[in-house]
This record gives sequence, structure tokens and C-alpha cells, in this order.
Amino acid sequence: MNRETAKQFRTDFNQAVKTLEEKYNAKIAIGNISYGSSELSTKLTVKEKPSGGKSIEQAEFEKTSFMFGLKPEDYNKQFSTHSGKYKIVALKPQSPKYPVIGKCIITDKTYKFTRSVLSQITAK
Repeated sequence: MNRETAKQFRTDFNQAVKTLEEKYNAKIAIGNISYGSSELSTKLTVKEKPSGGKSIEQAEFEKTSFMFGLKPEDYNKQFSTHSGKYKIVALKPQSPKYPVIGKCIITDKTYKFTRSVLSQITAK
């Protein structure tokens, strides 16, 4: 087994589980793939998709928002830093240093932030 085999396995796996994702209304993902001379190893995660047309990320945000003094409707609210404008898309309670995940308005890339950016959202 080698890196190319692992990459191809991920592609094939993602294609193969689409039927299961639809059947069980879930998102199925694998983590980093480790490989040796004769085996591949990875972690499998299955997350139930929320109902009501919300994304998994939005449903998770709504579950954890109260822990940060936010409201569920604060999902996608904008905040600014010295490097640009972002919208809040996730909260990570298990990450004490950078628990806020923001998506850049211009590039659509995600970045980690400290709790200090939350004051802009709660002040509105």
C-alpha cells in the first residue's frame, strides 16, 4: 500500500457510501488514512443529517451557541478582524484557544478565531 492507493481508496469509498448516506439520512466520512505495506487504517464517522433543510454545520452551531452567549440565529452573522470580514459558521467547545470558526466572505476559506470576535456578534 502507498499514498496513491490511500488517495484512490478515499475517492472510491466516498462514491461507494452515497447509497448508505441516502438510506440512513447521514453523512459518512473517513479520517486520515494510515497505511503500511499490506493494510490501510482509518476512522469512520457517521453523522445523522438534521431535518428541516438545515446543514449539519448549522444544526451543530445551534446546539452549542448557548455555551458562548450566542443565539441559534447568530449562525452566519458577520464579524471583522484586521485581516478581513468573516461569517461565523461553527463553534468548537472542546477547543479552548480557538473555539470560533469563521468563513471568509471573499475567499470562502475557513479560519479559527479566539473568543474575542464574539463581542462583535453579541453587541449587534
